Amino acid sequence: MPTFIAASDARVLLLAGERDSGPLPRVAADIAELFPRAEVAVQPAAGHFPLLDDPQRFTSTVETFLAQGRVAPTR
Repeated sequence: MPTFIAASDARVLLLAGERDSGPLPRVAADIAELFPRAEVAVQPAAGHFPLLDDPQRFTSTVETFLAQGRVAPTR
């Protein structure tokens, strides 16, 4: 792992669609392990483009992350 990632103090949100045709939710969880302050949110019933599948839920998840610092679990 690059040292700059492990040393990063930045919050990171990885948002995946539950029904993505690829392994995205699992990969998002793996990527989150690289960042000290990462969070994973899985958007229910969304595919590869959660923003298009349910724009309101997507926006709510991102707004919550930005405003409160943590995203409520979606599973």
